[in-house]
Amino acid sequence: MNTTGNEIKYHAQISVACILNMMLSGAVLQTFLAESKVGEQKIAFFMALMQVIQMVAMLLVSPKTDRIKGIIRVTAISHFASIPLVLFMLAKCFIHTMNTDASYIILMLTGAISQLGFGLYNILSYKLPYHIIDMEPFRQLPVWYQGFSCFCYPYCCPGCKKDFLTSP
Repeated sequence: MNTTGNEIKYHAQISVACILNMMLSGAVLQTFLAESKVGEQKIAFFMALMQVIQMVAMLLVSPKTDRIKGIIRVTAISHFASIPLVLFMLAKCFIHTMNTDASYIILMLTGAISQLGFGLYNILSYKLPYHIIDMEPFRQLPVWYQGFSCFCYPYCCPGCKKDFLTSP
């Protein structure tokens, strides 16, 4: 597969977006909330609400994706929605005297903004490759990804190895 500069940029951008999404909507954020003395029920509510906000954003944007101009720019801008959450989390690491309830409310607001950006990105990202890279080599990638996944699956899941390799 011949890689161009745009393909490398595309794969780097996808990797960074996945890492950002995992950090700001998964276990890292849950751990941050727990370390900030937020109760388990509030953490569960927070995480569920963030997923609902992301889903609503995706549902609202989905019918309009074909009319959005400047997909590259809009996709890039969608990542800026995470900046308030990251800055608040960073400030919270250094300001230990912040009220837990107040910081929870601020985290809810900044988290909601972040999830709106993720929802927008998740809908628009499927169009991104068509605007920046040659599709001929790109359409081979799903085959490589699937092959790699099938090869890695039995080795990543030790309990599944026997069943996966011996099933008809």
